[in-house]
Amino acid sequence: MNKSLSRFTIAMVATLARAWDVQRQYTHALASVATIVCAAGIGFADEIYSNASGGGDWTDPATWRGGKVPVADDDVVIARDDTVTFNRNDEAQITCKQLSLDPRAVLQFKVAAGPIVLCANGLVESYGYIRMDASKSAKDQHEFRLVAEDPEQRMLKIAKGGGFVVSGRLGLPQGKRNAAIVSRPPKKEVPAGMPQPDPTAILEAATGSTFDIQRAELINIYAQPTGIDNTGAKPGERINVIKNRFGGMSRLMITSCDSAVVADNQFERDDPFPVPQPALYLIGCQLIEVRGNTIRGNYPSGITCYGQPECIMTNNVIEKCAQGLYWYGSGFMVKQLLIKDCTHGMTLTSAAGTLEDITIAGSQSAYYHGGATIQMTNLVIRDMVPNPNGYKIYMATGPLTLINSPITPQDITFPPGWAPTPTVAGKPRLPAVQMLNFVVAQVSGQVPLGLVVEMKTAQPATPLPAGAQDPNIRNSPAPVLKNGFTPLPQSLEPLIVRSWQYDADAKLQLTPAYQLNIVGPVQAAGTERKILKSVTVTPEVGWYRANPNEKKPTIEVSLP
Repeated sequence: MNKSLSRFTIAMVATLARAWDVQRQYTHALASVATIVCAAGIGFADEIYSNASGGGDWTDPATWRGGKVPVADDDVVIARDDTVTFNRNDEAQITCKQLSLDPRAVLQFKVAAGPIVLCANGLVESYGYIRMDASKSAKDQHEFRLVAEDPEQRMLKIAKGGGFVVSGRLGLPQGKRNAAIVSRPPKKEVPAGMPQPDPTAILEAATGSTFDIQRAELINIYAQPTGIDNTGAKPGERINVIKNRFGGMSRLMITSCDSAVVADNQFERDDPFPVPQPALYLIGCQLIEVRGNTIRGNYPSGITCYGQPECIMTNNVIEKCAQGLYWYGSGFMVKQLLIKDCTHGMTLTSAAGTLEDITIAGSQSAYYHGGATIQMTNLVIRDMVPNPNGYKIYMATGPLTLINSPITPQDITFPPGWAPTPTVAGKPRLPAVQMLNFVVAQVSGQVPLGLVVEMKTAQPATPLPAGAQDPNIRNSPAPVLKNGFTPLPQSLEPLIVRSWQYDADAKLQLTPAYQLNIVGPVQAAGTERKILKSVTVTPEVGWYRANPNEKKPTIEVSLP
């Protein structure tokens, strides 16, 4: 038994020895093949990690574990607490394939070093911070370039806890930007007259991250920050998009962000092939501020707001889009908006808010009013493009109040079968459309201090009860100031009277006449003020004030 076992053991050992010798020879052969391949200039992709001891310059072998600087086919990982400074111009070559940043890792671009271009050929995902600060030197030209052919790999994702901070330099000549995020996949041969495949790269920023892009160029980038709090209440969260130029297929969609700032950006497209989304798309963003932006070119919509709560839009320009502004949401304030040469101007639906200083020029149809409760001051619609289906104002549903506008009753279109304003118990039925005019009265002659101007409907359809407020008039009586004028509109307390209106059943009610009284100062306590002069006036088209706060009277009254 023992002898047999010994013979068996000896045989097994011999067999294993032969197998090991074969394996050794095979391994040696593989090593020889690898040597030949490397000698021939053919490499294998690696996953390259930073050194986990602080990082360093990208081109320094000591920055990387194993001492190998990443090449085009390598996947790169920047380790936690490492700061890697990208210090090379890869304009003509690929920097790496995929790029990942661990939490608290930093990738920054070298400053005051001229052109610095990083070219990623795969997915970029950051739980740390990517910083491109080209604000310190006019010689800097920082560019983050995404070139993957596969659209699913042509993405830059900023995860919770991470950040993407880009700062270009102020005051460069001719509005140039020296920081850029660019998507440039390989071009393909396509039939004449057909566009290249969509070159767009996705730039995502998740809840709990920082997205701060200022004075940069974005080319073929669809930026999509989501759920970021910009109030300062949550550390490590910030969203600002300021003074950038969005070119090519670039656009911006902001979802569920609080107090974001989108200011002084340019969105420009001269490509005849349309982009599928609006230039600026806002979804459920509380208290967002959108100001000073210019949107121009072939977009389906300049600004689209969906499920959008309270926000402020000021001093924006939208040109040459299929539609200027589309709004579906709740309360808002829009001021100083120019919509020019768009096929359709503006649609407000299921919304409530105020608009001021709105100009719609060169459209086939100007304003669609649907399911909204809107007050609009200083609305101007001009230079309409002839179209048999065009309109200035299309009243679908909901009340509309116009203040100081050259719109006439003939400019309002009601669809067949228009639904009248419903009756609500205990509440008056609001007119479908009403036009109000500012009144600035000038009193000349012997003008004692303490005068007021009082206005009343001259012949109301129903006599008002004693002490009741005249529904056709606001802010009466109005004081006569030292210069002889009643308050200008900028005072927020000007005289306002109703001109024409379409009532709750869309029946036109013409302009009423008003009695204007110049009432003297108080003579003694308990005594009635004396009416010094009374005239009857009727609002007319000439009461529209192109410059509401110009010191030009609507009505002049002279006292003896």
